[in-house]
Amino acid sequence: MNFIPMLLRLIISFSVFLSLVLASEKSLTLSSSSVTIQVDGFIEENEWLHAAVAKDYYEIIPAENKPAATETQTLVTYDEKNLYIAFKAFDDPEVVRAHQSKRDAISEDDMVGVIIDPQNNGVMAYQFYCNPFGNQGDGQKFGQADNGSWDALWYSSGRMTKDGYEVEMAIPFSTFRISNSDEYHWRITFMRKVPREDSERTNAWTPYDRDDPCDICQLGHIYGIKDIITRAPIEFLPSFVAAYDESIEYSSNLGFGITLPIGNSGTAEITFNPDFSQVESNATKIDINSKTALSYPETRPFFNEGIDLFNTGSFGWKPKIRTVYTRSINQPIIAAKMLGQSGNTQYGYLGARDQNTSLIIPFGEFGGTSENLGESTTNIFRLKHSLDEGSYIGGILSDRRYNRGSGSMGGLDGLYRFNNNVQLDWQIFVSNTIEPNDTTLSTSINGYRFNEDSLTSDLDGESFSGHSAYLSLERSGRNGGSTLMYVERTPTFRADNGYVDLNDQRELNFNMGKIIYPETELFEVLYFWFAAGRVLFYDWSSSQDWLYLSHKGTMKGQFGYDITFLAENEFYQGERFNNNYKLMFEFEKNLSKMLSIEIEPQFGTEIIRVDEPYQARNVGIGGEITLKPSNEFKIHVRLNQSRSTDFDTNEEIYSDLISRIRLEYQATSSLNVRFVTQYHDFEGTLDVQPLISYQPDPFSIYYIGTSRIYVRSIGNWKEDFGQVYLKIQKLFSL
Repeated sequence: MNFIPMLLRLIISFSVFLSLVLASEKSLTLSSSSVTIQVDGFIEENEWLHAAVAKDYYEIIPAENKPAATETQTLVTYDEKNLYIAFKAFDDPEVVRAHQSKRDAISEDDMVGVIIDPQNNGVMAYQFYCNPFGNQGDGQKFGQADNGSWDALWYSSGRMTKDGYEVEMAIPFSTFRISNSDEYHWRITFMRKVPREDSERTNAWTPYDRDDPCDICQLGHIYGIKDIITRAPIEFLPSFVAAYDESIEYSSNLGFGITLPIGNSGTAEITFNPDFSQVESNATKIDINSKTALSYPETRPFFNEGIDLFNTGSFGWKPKIRTVYTRSINQPIIAAKMLGQSGNTQYGYLGARDQNTSLIIPFGEFGGTSENLGESTTNIFRLKHSLDEGSYIGGILSDRRYNRGSGSMGGLDGLYRFNNNVQLDWQIFVSNTIEPNDTTLSTSINGYRFNEDSLTSDLDGESFSGHSAYLSLERSGRNGGSTLMYVERTPTFRADNGYVDLNDQRELNFNMGKIIYPETELFEVLYFWFAAGRVLFYDWSSSQDWLYLSHKGTMKGQFGYDITFLAENEFYQGERFNNNYKLMFEFEKNLSKMLSIEIEPQFGTEIIRVDEPYQARNVGIGGEITLKPSNEFKIHVRLNQSRSTDFDTNEEIYSDLISRIRLEYQATSSLNVRFVTQYHDFEGTLDVQPLISYQPDPFSIYYIGTSRIYVRSIGNWKEDFGQVYLKIQKLFSL
């Protein structure tokens, strides 16, 4: 008998069998619970007796669909109001990583969770995670991108056991925007993250095909859910804010919000005199010599609910137009929102009357911000129709009125998946701008001409229209992919309710990448990316050529590195600057459950963007250290430094250093005590912010704190601003 052909036949037969097993999608059929389930972290047999059971998890990272080394059992049932999920995560309790954490701060711990696509269309899914103590993390998933700023009101509890840990969840059906149905068919999977010293493993109930970039399209199925209440409750959100400082003495503010259901799948929300202040200020970014206006993530729950609908380019690396940037709504007197769904079509409205308007204004060579434009009125309308397996088409209308000026914009966007590997992503928008006639409102950007010198950057009453377009053809699979992309923006395109970094451009670029999964004792996965592009001004004159090379690796022992090289030849203010480059490194290592570090050195050359621009040498470094000496206490230190020097004389042109230290004690999942201090060398300021907060759910919060800003003067520090503040906000549901 010829042994080799027989062995080959056995290998082929086993491969076919394995592919058939993995191709068969997992499913659960649920039955409603006849007993009341107490979400207390104790999985009682009588409560979960008739629950469906999900087990036999796969390890999907770093291994590829291999049986998981740690056992996980998941129980699922429901009643008319909630979906109930319980996890039994088996492992040695001594190696499980668990810290008492505030909401959405559990990423370094062991976790279990669920991903749910109630629309069953592969466009967007909800994510709910818990660490072993039941501390929560939630968000939304779009294809392979995540939005971790979305919050929902749900219930969980967890505890350590002698066999590992147990977690129980109750997720209200009113969390999801879904149409009525006699019986529901959703997509779902269950996840478990297992961080250990040798590797960080991700296990899933369903296998994942790395050749299909649509993660949501590969979820399993649940059937049997019926006779449930999806109608949102009536909610009231009163708030009281008070502050005292020496300049304005005592000030206070009362606010009120109400949310009303619209049918079974919609809500209308309105808030009067809201306080949208954040519990903690944004970490300052270095923006000396910056080419574009800075942007910050949205953390306010009012605006984050529905962000999946209004998003046209907020997530991921693509240079798409971000038509809705809610951080531009600074201090609203009143804000309103409506969200709903009819069949496969979602609809939404967002409006606000803002007391303190700012605009992000893009040009061809730089982007600026115009502050203190007075009051403004914002209205945004959005439709999004889901197609099959992650495809969609959408439309948006946006308008902002301010100081006798206005900015209106509208257009279409969409994503079409030809198959598992090839997709077309596109958007086209048009805009019309009427400037206010007051150049004192635009002093920071005055004196620049654009659109073939026919218009000025000053807010001097000019009117103009523009358009933008984006088109990308993308192929992605298990071992890499490629993208061909075209971007077009006229010099007169604006998105006054959005964020546009630059306009006046035509860009064509191509990128391709290779992914390798070496089964070695050293590496888990290796990435190699190449991209090149040419950017022209809209009149077809030369603007910029660029080349991008990147290599990223994940190694055993929870060590990762990233090496990136970016080279540019840029035409700026009538002069060609060649051989600009930036070489960036990033190294990160989780040394143990107590300590992790990250270092980010970089060096290169840059254009000094002054009236007579020139090139200079730049060196920078960033880094952070996180130390967790106990389950409740955490120390986080972050540093960013950048310095540019003259090529010939080596004289310093500018230097900036921002350091931020955060000390945090999490007494329970709701009670937090923290002390934050930030030093900004260029501004010569030291900001000190101690605060005590109690947050039982994402929308209710009670805190008291103080903010002290010290300014560096000759030989000492002088207090420039001091304030004591408190906030009381409570959500009531009927």
